[in-house]
Amino acid sequence: MIRWPKWLSTFVAFMEKTNMANFRDFQVGTRVKLTGKFLKSTGQHASPEGRKVWTIKGFERDWAIVDELADTSYFTPEELAADPTLQYRRIATANLCIVGQLDSRNCP
Repeated sequence: MIRWPKWLSTFVAFMEKTNMANFRDFQVGTRVKLTGKFLKSTGQHASPEGRKVWTIKGFERDWAIVDELADTSYFTPEELAADPTLQYRRIATANLCIVGQLDSRNCP
């Protein structure tokens, strides 16, 4: 039997509590929005950004590619042709929550 260090179980409990480990719950097609905690920390709590809902189109490391067009003015036509996902907005998964799912990061 493997004996895990105590700090590891504490770390896992923290990750689950803060929803940082739950990015695996996101799948392509999941409807997401920005967390209330993120909106408050960036001063956007009353902005229209807080009412937006996106559908995840894919992932790139810890970033979710959502169905909102991004500013592509700094990409060349060749880069856009090589990677069509560059035309879509990317949002860190730590700042997203699933629409309709209450957790510690999106409580008011």
